[in-house]
Amino acid sequence: MINRRQFIGNSALGIGSAVLASQIPMNLFAATSSKALKKPLGFQVWTVKDQLIKDFSGTLKMMAGLGYQGVEMCSPPGYESSGFGPLMSMKAKEMKKIVVDSGLILQSTHYGFGELRDNLSERMDFALESGQKQMICSSFWLPKEAKMSDWMKSVDELNEIGAKTKKAGIQTGFHNHHMEFEKLEGKLIYDALMEHFDLPPV
Repeated sequence: MINRRQFIGNSALGIGSAVLASQIPMNLFAATSSKALKKPLGFQVWTVKDQLIKDFSGTLKMMAGLGYQGVEMCSPPGYESSGFGPLMSMKAKEMKKIVVDSGLILQSTHYGFGELRDNLSERMDFALESGQKQMICSSFWLPKEAKMSDWMKSVDELNEIGAKTKKAGIQTGFHNHHMEFEKLEGKLIYDALMEHFDLPPV
């Protein structure tokens, strides 16, 4: 069990470790990763999106070959403007089969806040059929002039979305960026978010 401050500190160390890991020979990394980690090591497809869109199956197999065990997708409809449009025709079960055949598990996907608002039922169905356990809101993408009350309104909306996904056995999450670590009205936005999100018990 760790508190929020320890989690942030450990996350920062994790980022440094990821950078350092790129300097470690792959055979050494592959030999030690399964023993060092208690949970499957996964990756987010945004980092390889151009290659993934050109060769979905081949790219996933390549990543599995590097030692990754899990993958987090970007929702093709929600990220159509970012280049994921060619994957929109893929059915949920088809995506799941390709991921599994590549040697990976599909645990979660990033979704735009707008599509969670407007198309939640459809996205939940896709998540369930493809075997996802988590649906991650990629960001609220509020304007720079947004007030803390705007942030809290978005939190309330995501809490409501989370209550609905929970009934289906899916956990809702939130992916933070740099803007949440800025101060607004005398308070760190991230702290305000953590105080108002409906967090699972620890």
